[in-house]
Amino acid sequence: GEARFGPPAVTVAAATRSRRELRLLLGRIRRSLTRVQRLRGFVAFRSLRA
Repeated sequence: GEARFGPPAVTVAAATRSRRELRLLLGRIRRSLTRVQRLRGFVAFRSLRA
């Protein structure tokens, strides 16, 4: 919330913190999936865009 709706002095730090948290979360998700699962998800995502 602070990254979007906070005072300008707080938004930069909050946005940086949010990006770091997202990067950590995505890393955990990637490590929990097998290569086959990741490949299957990538192919499914590409088919949605076509």
